Amino acid sequence: FKTAFCASLKDELLNPLLILVHDEKQARILKDTLSSFYNNVFVYPSREFVFDPISSYSKEIEQERINIISRLKKNECDILISVPDAIMQYTVPDDSFINFSIELNIGSKKNISELASDLVQMGYKRCDILEGSGQFCIRGSIVDIFSPAYDKPCRFDFFDDEIDSMGFFDIVDQRRTENVES
Repeated sequence: FKTAFCASLKDELLNPLLILVHDEKQARILKDTLSSFYNNVFVYPSREFVFDPISSYSKEIEQERINIISRLKKNECDILISVPDAIMQYTVPDDSFINFSIELNIGSKKNISELASDLVQMGYKRCDILEGSGQFCIRGSIVDIFSPAYDKPCRFDFFDDEIDSMGFFDIVDQRRTENVES
């Protein structure tokens, strides 16, 4: 009954529907059932408490939260399911979220070293090979960035300071799967 009620309520709204449930297990179950009605159903997770040194902390949940906020800002979210604790936790302030966003387009000019500096300031980690979200690597005129806003990393081919081509790629075989314009 909950699923049908939530789906019919969403049909009446123009904005995303926020559903608060008792625990994250309920949230995941409701997400699975509502996903048969809508494509963009997300569970907004609670942030983990960190009692160990920050270097040993996994940023997966924080990146997932940023991904969902990004989707909300781009109107790519139909239903958001969460628990009250997660909604009440602080997150990235709106002005910081906007200031720490970079839009890259084919044909636009961006110095690679300046881009690397911007990514480090935004909290990305430079590495030799991408393994997960929040990382980037530079190999000559090729820059790979794995943004928390996307499910796959993006490869940028530069010609001097101009972006010549770009596209998402598979992290396992490193082959491009989809070309994009921005």
